[in-house]
Order: sequence, then structure tokens, then C-alpha cells
Amino acid sequence: MIVFDHEKCVKCGKCIADCGTGVIEFAQDGYPEVADMAGCLHCQHCFAVCPAGAVSYNSVSANEVEGVDGIADTAALEKLMKSRRSVRHYQKKDVPWDVLQRLASTLAYTPTGCNDHKLKLIFVTGEKTEEFRKKTNQILLKIMHSPLGWLMPKRYKRFFKRIEEGEDVIYRGAPAFIVVAVHKKSPCRTEDPLIALTWFELLANSMGLGCCWCGFAQRAFQKFSSLSRMLALGKDYQVGSVILFGYPDVKYHRCIKPENFETTIL
Repeated sequence: MIVFDHEKCVKCGKCIADCGTGVIEFAQDGYPEVADMAGCLHCQHCFAVCPAGAVSYNSVSANEVEGVDGIADTAALEKLMKSRRSVRHYQKKDVPWDVLQRLASTLAYTPTGCNDHKLKLIFVTGEKTEEFRKKTNQILLKIMHSPLGWLMPKRYKRFFKRIEEGEDVIYRGAPAFIVVAVHKKSPCRTEDPLIALTWFELLANSMGLGCCWCGFAQRAFQKFSSLSRMLALGKDYQVGSVILFGYPDVKYHRCIKPENFETTIL
């Protein structure tokens, strides 16, 4: 519910001008109102743009949230983006609960298509990580020793050999991983999990954690129902993407120098 405080409102119209769906209008008394609540995306732009703090959203007023002063320094953010590496070697150290909570709460701000705010975040940690590790290896070894094993592409056979030797090829010994699941009817079900985990990786890196996008785990969850059931997603949700994370057991001393993408500025 969006409420406009007439005592604070200066009738500047900025909430109306910035409404993406055009559902806010001036009422007959000159104050803004939501003329079509069913068409509202609940993006809270009106709440954020109001200079007088006259808008409240779901009973939350402007003085209950953070301001936007002190935005991250561009050079520091640029360096963080340049220095990130895919980490595949982790310390045997759990990620503290307060760190997980901070990561989870900040991900609530990730942009989603049509503001379809229905992502599910599943943090798998500690003994649960070992359960997934064990179950995944059992499934893969069963395939490897079945007639289907001969049908696997040659590039995968070297991974199966390493799994058989006891190497954790899928989860890389990570103490934790995060699965982002998306509603099957979400308008941007492919893009939303990727955006969320991109935000997650940058924030996690800034907190001293290392991450690795795990396509192997993602495919395993999508292909093997016995594995995905362990996530308890419910029938309306599907696995979108997976990132391994933990404290790195490797230190990178410098940024790399990648080739630039082909760029055109029109």
C-alpha cells in the first residue's frame, strides 16, 4: 500500500513523473494518489524519489530506510571488478551466520524483470554441503558405471575419472554454495538468477570471500530430480544458477590483462 502524507507533500509531481507504469496521478485536491493500484509494479520509485519523504510504502516511512549519500567510490569498485577471480581452492572454514545474513538481506535489492520479486535463495552450508557433495558423486559414479557412461562426451570422461579417484570436481571443496531458484512463470526466469548472483559475487568478494560460478552443479540440479528435491523448492520453482563460495585458500597478487571485447559506440 502506498500512502502520501499531505502534511509533508509539496506537490512537486516527481513521484508522478518517475512512475514507470503511470498509475500515480494528481487528485482533485492537488495531491498525488495511486489511481490504479492493480497496475502498480511495487518498484517503490515514488518512495525513493520523493524529496520531502512524504511517501510511505507498506507502512514503512522515509525516515526508516537509508539515504543514498556515500555511494561506493568508482575507482574502488572498478578495482574490485578487475581483481575478481574464480576461486576453486577454499579454506576449511565455515562462513559465519552474520555474513550469510548480510549477503541475503542485500540481495533483496537486486533488480528483477518487471519487478517480479519471487526469487528464492538457498544457502547450503556445513554438513548440508557434505550431503550434497556425497549425493552428487553417487549419481555421477552410477552413470559412469552404467551403459550410459559410454554415451558421455570424451571431455567429461576425464572428470569422471577424477571423481572416481575421490576428487571433488563439482563443488571444489567449497564450504558453502548458494542456489538461486526462480518461479517457472517469472517473466525473466533466465536473466533474474544471473543478475542476483552477479550482485552476490561482487558483495561476497568485497567481504573477503571467493566465489566460483558452478555450471556443473546447476546442470546436476536441473537434470537429477533426486538432487533437486534436497533443495525443497516446491513444484513451481526451478534452479536458475549456482555459485560456490568460501574463504579462499589461494591469494592472487595482481589483476590480469584480458583482451577487450569488440566494442562499438554509435
